[in-house]
Parts: sequence; structure tokens; C-alpha cells
Amino acid sequence: MRLLLYLLSLIAVTLAGLFAVLTESGPALPAMAAPSAEDVRGVRQAVQEIRAVSDGRAATPEVAMDVETLGGLIRLGARFLPGLRAEAWIENGAVRGRAALPVPGFGGDRWVNLAATVPPFEGRIAPAAVSVGPVALPPGASLALGRRAADILLGNGAGDTILGSARAMRVEGERLIFTLGPGAGARGAVLDGVFAALRGASMPAPERIDAVHDRIVAAMAAGALPTEGSLLPHLLFALELAEAEAATDADIPDAYTVAIFGLAKACGAAEFRLIVGRLAGADAAAPGRGPAGCDAVTLAGREDTRKHFLIAAAIKAASNRGFAIAIGEFKELHDTISGSGGFDFTDIAANNSGIRLSDRMMAAPLADWPALRAQIVTEADVLADFDGVPGRIGEAEFAARYGSIDSPAYLEMLERIERRIDALPLHLPLR
Repeated sequence: MRLLLYLLSLIAVTLAGLFAVLTESGPALPAMAAPSAEDVRGVRQAVQEIRAVSDGRAATPEVAMDVETLGGLIRLGARFLPGLRAEAWIENGAVRGRAALPVPGFGGDRWVNLAATVPPFEGRIAPAAVSVGPVALPPGASLALGRRAADILLGNGAGDTILGSARAMRVEGERLIFTLGPGAGARGAVLDGVFAALRGASMPAPERIDAVHDRIVAAMAAGALPTEGSLLPHLLFALELAEAEAATDADIPDAYTVAIFGLAKACGAAEFRLIVGRLAGADAAAPGRGPAGCDAVTLAGREDTRKHFLIAAAIKAASNRGFAIAIGEFKELHDTISGSGGFDFTDIAANNSGIRLSDRMMAAPLADWPALRAQIVTEADVLADFDGVPGRIGEAEFAARYGSIDSPAYLEMLERIERRIDALPLHLPLR
């Protein structure tokens, strides 16, 4: 017992020493700017090129990314990791990067500051230098540690898949040219792992989602669900399926996720599969299309509101609130420069209403579900009122009125929307 206590004390002292050495009292980088519409456009283009290679549609396995796009990717990623500060640049023919992350539980008083240099490579990424705070680490050991951390966090052999995704990298001026490796299926498994890590549990099998999708489509074909008008009957139908599928409170998260994914696949938008990959299930039909599709089904009289509400609800069920909100913001930023009309706060209201639906239903015990469903009588019971919420705003007007998605004016508008959602019947205490 004495030896055990000695060993435990030695371990505690060692860990405390490592913590003191490897963490610092402040970040090595200034706070980052909020992502812009140009960031979203550049990253979206890069993702589409990577997916084209993975799907075998590209003429070459090479994907180019300039420094601006790399910076945009970092700024977008920071929306999912609160407190992250990072930058990357090309110097002397290699990629250099720095990052700072606050240590949870220390109120911003302790930070992990990282730095790395990655030269061009063939076959396998090989960092030339890695440091944590003031301590330089062996690059090979650091890579092995990162691979193991990815395996633990994401599962499915994620570390090897991530490291093997690029077979080569070269630098051409201010551009990085990656040669992607084979294995779209393995990369899909990594995406599954990312959602599982965000969600805190593995996702239900895609076959279950397909089964709900097929039941919804069959109900529309048979006339049991309308092919035009309000989405409300379809939503209630999906919630009834989820309640019937769940035998205990522990079954609720998966049963709801399966139901909302099946409904989003039937009545959402084509972008749904782009975001969640194979989690959407098989490609039997494009979302919202088919002989008995939802093309004429609306929410608040609008097709786009129906899509926003459903996709946001499904993404929240598969990940977490921060991820679902950020995806909606990125889409609206992109709309300011894509010719789609601009940033639309009514779309954000629809997104956040869908997210809150998932929050409410997934957290409720099974015994409360009949009463919760009974509180959904009209669309106004689940969807925030759009009155006074700004519609489409072009890039220049958005910049003039709101500046960025971190500005006080923007955050105040989000708070106004959340207060309206708070007052919806679905979110009031059960009588």
C-alpha cells in the first residue's frame, strides 16, 4: 500500500510538472477574426474538389489549396473549437503553423501553444519540427501521438486514415498541391467518427435511416401524408415513428436521430448528404425528390424554410449544438456572395428552431413524448415567428449593419431569435 501511494504521488507530481512545463499563462497568438463569406466560398470549393477525387469523378487525384483558403479553413474550424487561435503560412518552401488552445477549467489562465513545420513530402507526412510551448518534441514521436489520439477520439483507425489521405504534398509559390490517396470508404469512416465524437455516442446504422425514409415516401405515395402544404404532418409522423421505436429513455436519442434523418433525407435538400456523408443512408433517391417527393411541401409557406429546419434538426441530432449552428451560419455567409440573395436571418431562425426541436425531443424522457407531441398543433408551435426578422441582406449591407458573425449587433439578433424560440409551446413546461 505504501509503495502504491508512492507511485501515485510520483505520477501526480510528474503530471503536474508536465502541465507546468507544457502549458503557458497566455496564448501565443492574438484572437482570430470571424470567418467571412470568402472563407466559406474557398473552403466549400476545396471540399467539393476533395469529394470529387474521393468519388472518382476528378480527372486527377490532385487538389490545390492556396494560403488564403488554408486560413479560411482555420477560421471556420475555430467556430467548432471555442477559444482556438491559429495561423498557417508558407515559408522557405514548407508549411508552418501555430495554434493556441485554452485549457478547460482554468478560465483562460492556462494555454497550450503549439507550433509545427511540415516540408513537402512523398508517401507519408513527415514534420520537420514540432513544439508545445517552449519544449521541442521529436517530430516522429509527435506524429505517432497524434495518430493515436485520432484513433481514440474518432475510432475506425482514424489516425492512419487521416495520415494516409494525402500521398504527397508540394509547394508552388503560395499554393499547396496535395495528391490524395485512395480510400473514400475509409475517409467516410473518419467522418462517421467525427460525428460520433461530437454527439458523444456512435450513430445509428444507415439502414435504419433508410427504412424511415422509405416509410415516409410510401406514406406520401399512398396519400397518408400530403405532397403539398405544411410539413407538420410529416414531422408528427416521424416523431410517432421515433416514439414507437423507443422502448426506454435510453433509446430516445437513436430513435429520434433515425426518424429526423429519414425525414431530412425525404424532405430536406441535396446539401444534406454533402454535410453528413454516408450517414444519410443509401442514395436510393435524391433528398426531397422522387414520385412522391416533398417539392411542394413547405414550412411557413416556404420551401427553403422547410429545408433549413429539417437539415439543422438532423445535424444537431448527429453532432452538437455548436456544430449545427455554425453550419447554418456558413451557409448564410456563402449566400451573400453566391447569387442566392444574401444573408437571411429568417433562415437562421428556421435553423435554430430545428436545432431546438432536437434539443427538446432528445432530452425528454419517453413518458413525456405524448404530451410534447400534443403541444405541436400548428407550425407556430415549433417555428420562431419571422415578423421583424431581417430577410435576405447582401454582402455590403450585412457588413454595414452587422460587421461580422462575432459583432454585438449580430449576437443581439441571435438572442432575439432564441427568445422567440423559448416562447414556443413546444419549449414551455408541460402542463
